[in-house]
Amino acid sequence: MSKRNNGLVATLFAQNDLLWSLAACFMVLTALLITVIETKKQTEKTSDEVSAGNISVYAYWQDGIDLDIDLHLSSPSGDHVYFAKLSGKIWNLLRDDLGMLADPGPRNFENAYARGLPAGDYIVNIHAYRGAPDKYPVEVEGEVIITANPAAGKGSQKIVKQKVTLYRTGEEVTLVRFTIDGKGNVVPDSVNHIFKSLLR
Repeated sequence: MSKRNNGLVATLFAQNDLLWSLAACFMVLTALLITVIETKKQTEKTSDEVSAGNISVYAYWQDGIDLDIDLHLSSPSGDHVYFAKLSGKIWNLLRDDLGMLADPGPRNFENAYARGLPAGDYIVNIHAYRGAPDKYPVEVEGEVIITANPAAGKGSQKIVKQKVTLYRTGEEVTLVRFTIDGKGNVVPDSVNHIFKSLLR
């Protein structure tokens, strides 16, 4: 075989190697892109898709500030769950955030869950328990979600997602009130924000 033919064959092999390398890079990038998209879908699951109870309650306020904001929850029986009584027949307060006090991280939030959906009236209040006057006003975002079947992550209904503003220590506001019927459904037009204190 002549040197010219040898050069031509070498060039063809080099071009083939380049094409195969490009194809392999394209396949790797495609696989990585699919992985990133799937991971993003998983991390973007909202709180109503993954629930620990039939009713989920969340309260968030500004990270890194030393304010102790508390959830107060009332069930149809009138059972009051809050930081001094972390669990009742229906409600459980999972996280009692004390602001910066004894907190290893800057994230400020509280959350609670209810087991079961007995018929009756429910109240979710937010209370400014402790904080220096210069830390106010503070905006607290509250969210309440009802999940008929928490294990399956199905049948979720967002009752409320809204922000409330607290202006001083000791202030209490009603995030939401609602009524559950005998079938575990929210009674139409029962969702309201009419204040009812749970502290008194």
